Amino acid sequence: MTKTRPVTVVGGGWAGLTTAVELARHDIPVLLLESAKQLGGRARRVPFENNIAVEGQQEEDSGDYIDKISVDNGQHLLLGAYDSTLAMLRTVGISEESVLRREKLALNMRRRNGRDVTISAGRLPAPLHIAQALLFASGLAVSDRIKALRFCRALLKINFTLRDDESCLHLFRRFQLTNDVIKTIWEPLCIAALNTPVETASASVFLRILGEAFTNRRSESDLLFLKVDLGKAFPDGAVNYIEKYGGSVRLGQRVTELVIENRQIKGLKLPNSEIESEFVVLATSYFAAHKLLAPHAALVEPTQQLTQQLTKLKSQPIVTVYLQYPEHITLNANMVGLVGTTSQWIFDRRIHGQPGLMAVVISSNGTHMKLDNKALCAQVESEIGQFFPGWPKAIQRMVIREKRATFDCVAGCNSYRPGNYTPIQGLWLAGDYTDTGLPATLESAVRSGKRCAQAIIRTIHQSGDLS
Repeated sequence: MTKTRPVTVVGGGWAGLTTAVELARHDIPVLLLESAKQLGGRARRVPFENNIAVEGQQEEDSGDYIDKISVDNGQHLLLGAYDSTLAMLRTVGISEESVLRREKLALNMRRRNGRDVTISAGRLPAPLHIAQALLFASGLAVSDRIKALRFCRALLKINFTLRDDESCLHLFRRFQLTNDVIKTIWEPLCIAALNTPVETASASVFLRILGEAFTNRRSESDLLFLKVDLGKAFPDGAVNYIEKYGGSVRLGQRVTELVIENRQIKGLKLPNSEIESEFVVLATSYFAAHKLLAPHAALVEPTQQLTQQLTKLKSQPIVTVYLQYPEHITLNANMVGLVGTTSQWIFDRRIHGQPGLMAVVISSNGTHMKLDNKALCAQVESEIGQFFPGWPKAIQRMVIREKRATFDCVAGCNSYRPGNYTPIQGLWLAGDYTDTGLPATLESAVRSGKRCAQAIIRTIHQSGDLS
């Protein structure tokens, strides 16, 4: 069966690429179809375009200063606990050192009114290194640090798991954390990790992240900063690996319809062609998967439940504002958090070989989504000027809006996140929205893709099609 007809993977994001790589690693032929002209999905590189005109800008300031560079559609920060992602990089021949810079956990949260909050992981073994970090955190009252330590101790006692899910804010209030600690530590971490407001974000998912990062090895709480664009970080190497082992990757291939007969996948349709396939993986976004599955819900009754699950999933945006300053401007750190502003995190792209380029990240929904790009840039630059008064005006600007960047990771969402299996024989799902227990991160996408591939491999072996 699969010796002559490849497994078809629809979607070239990190989940789809991982699925294809894992299949190819086990000598299973694979065909990957991506509707866009590049791979990466919601974690991709894009060319820098100075798309914001600002009144009074000197014409000579907006020349071809960075016209030939590429940036990312969003900033992706990895953790040392991302074992599946790091293993997948090694599989395709990419060393961690070549694409990532590993640093000990350190958070620098800047406040306009009040002392900055600085937290650095200690040298004790996990999880004591986090207790040490909180105990010696600067910018917080002693009573706040003691309450933060008690909170972490309580989480250890329950093994970072909850019997019933609740919002992160409810969890923080339940453990009597003060507003200052919530606003400077837990809320920024929650929004960064889950891309969901703290008032509705799933505490179960948030604790899963904390548990994996803080309780096993000290190195798992390390911050891993990308040194290259998202294309070089994984997609380019994945394509080379897939093709090296006999697979095929096709860009600009939009799947319009699934061919299903007698509860079995038979193939799929494109605008001008049809592909037969007995194994298909939908490694698309959840809403794209829903669009392809919905026409079959009435014909295949169990599929109706799956489409209802997908319908419950909603989206959250992420906005990235790129600001090019003169090359000597630097944060003196790879990342700085801002408290009480629309701007949430600033990443210094100097690590990418792009000196003076700052990426300002605004996660989740908010009033900023109602501003046009020009007004948003003006607000962000004004906020940065309050924290860094010595900085000049930006030379170039670019805004990237991912309106459906992640699924809305609200309390209770794990109850309706689908698995890799579908009621249609031969049809599978892969994506960061599936039931990995993690939020919509690169690690979640990679874990889902690997699990999906392994399930397909088991199915093929059980059917006797591989020796």
